[in-house]
Amino acid sequence: MKYILKFILVAFLSINASAQQNFDIKIIRQSVSNNLVKGKLYVNGKYLGTTYENDALKINEGKYSGYLRYISQNGHVQGPLGNISNKGDFLLEVGNVKWSDGKARSNILFHGGNKPHHSKGCIMLGGVPRDSEGNRYLPKDHTLSKLRKEFYGTDTPNSSPNKKITIEIVDVFLFGGKWSVKDDGDIIQLVISKSGSTVSIKYNWIWDDGEIDRYVATNVKLVNSNKITFKLNGDGDNYNCELQLSSDKKSIKWKMTDVSDGYSDSTTLRKN
Repeated sequence: MKYILKFILVAFLSINASAQQNFDIKIIRQSVSNNLVKGKLYVNGKYLGTTYENDALKINEGKYSGYLRYISQNGHVQGPLGNISNKGDFLLEVGNVKWSDGKARSNILFHGGNKPHHSKGCIMLGGVPRDSEGNRYLPKDHTLSKLRKEFYGTDTPNSSPNKKITIEIVDVFLFGGKWSVKDDGDIIQLVISKSGSTVSIKYNWIWDDGEIDRYVATNVKLVNSNKITFKLNGDGDNYNCELQLSSDKKSIKWKMTDVSDGYSDSTTLRKN
C-alpha cells in the first residue's frame, strides 16, 4: 500500500509541476508627445518599468497572445548575464496582430529603444547601453532584464517553464478629464469620461453672473483616437458638436453648430 501511495504522490507532484502558469503582461499607455507613446509595464500585477511606442505605428488597444522566440536577425534576443544578440533564450513576440484594415502584422516584439524611429510597431522597453568595446548589454535593472527574470524566475535558467503568455494593451483615454476656456467673462467647461468603447460628455456654460447651462451627451462612439462627434440637446436647442484633439494632446478644438439655423461657433479649450 505504501508503494501505491508513494506512486500517487510522485504522479501528483509531476502533474502539478507541469501545470501551465499564467504570464500576464499589461501595458497601460498614458501619454503621447512628439510621436512617442509612453506607458507602464506590469507582469501579473507587478510594475516593471516604462514602455515606449511609435504613435504612428503602434498596435491597436486590446488583448493578444504572446510567444517566445530564440532567434532575431536584429540582435534582440536576451541571454544570461545581460547578453543580447541574434540568438538566446528570451524574446517576446506579440501574436495575432492586425492593421486597422484587417491585414496581418508580424514581428511585433518587445525590444530595446526609446525613440519613435526605433520601432515599426514594436514595444520598446528603454535604450540599450554599450560597453567600452561597443557591445550592447542589458544591466540587471533594465526593464528587458526584469521581464526575462520574471518569466524564468532566475537569470540562469536551465529549462523553459510552462507558461501561457497573454498581453493586454490599454489606452488611458487622452480626452478624459476637465477642459475649459474663459470666453468674454463666461467659462465653457467640458468634463469627459470613457466607459468601454463609448464616451460621456458634460458640457457646462458658466455665465459671468454664476448661472449655468448644462448639457449631457452619453454613449457617444469614438470616431478615432483624436476626434469625437456627437449631438447636444436641451432646452429646445439642438447642436452638432465636434472635438478635435491637438497634435500635442494639450488642447482640444470645440466646434458646435446649431441644427436649426446652421450657426456655428468654435473655440479652443485646455486641460485643467
